[in-house]
Amino acid sequence: MSRQLPDILEAYLEFTKNTESPLSYHTWAGIALISSALERKVWMDWGHTRIFPNQYIILVGPAGARKGEPVVIAHEFMKDMNLTLAAEKTTEEALSKLLAESVKNFDYHGAIEMQCPLSIVSEEMAVFLGMGNTKFLATLTNWYDSRGTWEYRTKHVGTDEVSGVCVNILGSMAPDWIPLAIPPQAIGGGFTSRVIWIVEHRKGKDIADPNEIGVDHKLREAIRQDLDIVHNLLIGEAKFDAAALEMYKDWYLREENKNKAGRPTIADPRLAGYVNRRATHIKKISIAISVSRSNSLIVTKTDLARAMRLMESAESMMSDVFGRVGMSIYSEQTHAILEFIKTRAVVRRRDLMQVFYRDIDGKTLEIIEATMRATKLVTIKLSPDGEPEYHWAGM
Repeated sequence: MSRQLPDILEAYLEFTKNTESPLSYHTWAGIALISSALERKVWMDWGHTRIFPNQYIILVGPAGARKGEPVVIAHEFMKDMNLTLAAEKTTEEALSKLLAESVKNFDYHGAIEMQCPLSIVSEEMAVFLGMGNTKFLATLTNWYDSRGTWEYRTKHVGTDEVSGVCVNILGSMAPDWIPLAIPPQAIGGGFTSRVIWIVEHRKGKDIADPNEIGVDHKLREAIRQDLDIVHNLLIGEAKFDAAALEMYKDWYLREENKNKAGRPTIADPRLAGYVNRRATHIKKISIAISVSRSNSLIVTKTDLARAMRLMESAESMMSDVFGRVGMSIYSEQTHAILEFIKTRAVVRRRDLMQVFYRDIDGKTLEIIEATMRATKLVTIKLSPDGEPEYHWAGM
């Protein structure tokens, strides 16, 4: 069956452009959509490891950043494909049962392969995760690697086994909820290192009346048909072509040398676990990018370069995810004050205290000032009338 479109992701971005959501949100929702369509039927063999293109993608932004709509649009396409979808709020036991019941099989070169694919889609990811539920986070962490078998306990039967786990996550959440859903001790490895966090601080654009342009139903149908091809027909091993493989190896060694020299691409220690998984992330993204344009399952140099650009763009904002999460008792106040100074460039101390008097006192401000000096994000100068001023220096 031939495709309708030269590139599903590009068509998806065209279809969603008449919204106020940032482009990055729709881009990664589109990648999550393609990855969900593939289920566990496409993979990349890498030594002793089999890498599947499932993704954990969470859109992060404040109220008004329009992070919910990209999740809703992608969700509708997933419903069209009849994917197994989790409820917005569920228990770990109910989710494990749903995963076990999602069992399907497919034929690969005459052999019957089993899989249990599940897509978790949630506009309110904090509600889905629960408040500090580290046991649930550990289960999601376990599912990410798509092991051949996974055992879980049931209330009445005892232990059951799931064959061919494949879980995708697409969700959104406000940064204020992250410290509640993911406790500080869980930051850095485990679940958070497996998530691609897409951070925006405001909506992408203003559209007063989206009905002036309306929804392109013809394009939507073309995207749906091509996703059906991806979902129903693509089976087998994805591979780098020779040029892409050389490009990947050069990138990998370059990044490893930076890590060994203490100069990782992302310096934030809370993202050290993510940095260690970047090579896996880039292969997963590359498979989705390749499938977006072709049924060949060949990842070209162009596909890999596109995946790298998208990943690096996401990483440029990723440290902001955990701005309010830290072991310091003043981490949340420090983050809020830095954001306030950043948006205004120059702030007088009296103006700062008028805004934050409910959260800090004079002694706390002195401690935060010492942190700001040490990080060199802010310089403190005296105004002509002798009052301290905070000047944003940036990174």
